[in-house]
Amino acid sequence: MRTWLELRKIAVAIALSRRCPRRRLVTIVATLSPLLLPARDAHAVERQWHVGFDAGYAVVFENAVSGYGGGAHAAYGLSDSFNAMVELAATRHPGAGFTVGAGETQKALSMETILSGAAGIAYTIDVARAVPYIGLLGGAYRLGDLTHSLSPGGQIALGLDYQLERNWAIGVQLRMHTIFNQDAGTVAYATTFLRLEYLWGF
Repeated sequence: MRTWLELRKIAVAIALSRRCPRRRLVTIVATLSPLLLPARDAHAVERQWHVGFDAGYAVVFENAVSGYGGGAHAAYGLSDSFNAMVELAATRHPGAGFTVGAGETQKALSMETILSGAAGIAYTIDVARAVPYIGLLGGAYRLGDLTHSLSPGGQIALGLDYQLERNWAIGVQLRMHTIFNQDAGTVAYATTFLRLEYLWGF
């Protein structure tokens, strides 16, 4: 992308050309353009690292049981458009659970605690001080206490990060989770976290 300085040089060159009938006007506009239209700082994300912490609201859609939790995340800029992501989270949902099976095979499946870890790719929609993105991740979940086995799942992440200064950013992220549990079947779950992150590797 051309900078304002490069565009001004081009405009001045055109103005000095005999083929330009309004060269005085073009020269004035080109000279004043940096003052009238100052360029915004844009930061590419290629080879840039992000690490941070998350905290906020969570909900298990079965019986609409709300909860709270937090986690940690890391991302690496593969290019200006794509980031590799790793997300870890733990949430608490008092009273959440299922009764599965019937008769002698009936048992309770607790969802009071959900632990998750996932990795995937995010597409950066724009590269500026405010950075919206969408991501797809695959991961593993542990429902209830640590005696339960892991369940596979997937996530869609929608987020917006705002760069406060060169090394610090804040953001918000909504993640929609689909958990494939052997006993309960498909479980829908969502987290909405506020995020604080540290950036380096410009």
